Amino acid sequence: MDLGCGNGQFSESFFRYGYEVTLVDKNEVLSEAENNFKQIKDSGFKTVKVSIEDFVFEDSYDGIIMSNVLPFVKDKSDIQRIVRRAFEKLNDGSFLFFTVFGLQDEWNGKYPNMTFCSKEEASDILEKSPYFLSEDYGRGSTMKGDIKTWHIFHLLYVR
Repeated sequence: MDLGCGNGQFSESFFRYGYEVTLVDKNEVLSEAENNFKQIKDSGFKTVKVSIEDFVFEDSYDGIIMSNVLPFVKDKSDIQRIVRRAFEKLNDGSFLFFTVFGLQDEWNGKYPNMTFCSKEEASDILEKSPYFLSEDYGRGSTMKGDIKTWHIFHLLYVR
């Protein structure tokens, strides 16, 4: 599952290698993801148009990705709720990968409806130690092509 999939770039490799993928997003980029996936093959994926805050988990998954979507959830308690619900819906031996923006991100302070975390806050979202945690800081492009300074924590949990 790619929750907050955007154009689907993070889950496309799984799809190419035969995994069934559920793409979830609330806006028009979901159509872009669907078109990208259809260019690979016509079946093996489904799309759900809903915000990650309102998504209801009905199935269990072998992997859940939430890349660069949680910072757009305004309330840290909602982020915790979403991440915990996702972790509960993993099959044994499965993974949860998500990112949160750090306090040194260029957008911190510019966008009051976004959420930024310290390293401690990021690693406490699930109230257990991550299997893997990395911190990236540097300049790079956004999906729109703008250049900005990123500060991102990447977290991986295994059930």
